[in-house]
Amino acid sequence: MKSLNRAADRMLFAALPGYTAGPTGPRSQRRGRTTAVSALSFQDFIAEVLAWTNW
Repeated sequence: MKSLNRAADRMLFAALPGYTAGPTGPRSQRRGRTTAVSALSFQDFIAEVLAWTNW
């Protein structure tokens, strides 16, 4: 299960708008590399997760 969670984090969540961990997260924003990105709605997020799961 740990591998599945890591795969979802690196492959799915990191590519979604509004992701705050990793190189596009809060640390980057402190260095002046902020980008205005709105997060997905709950329905769009669920659609992305379902599509990734089916893939």
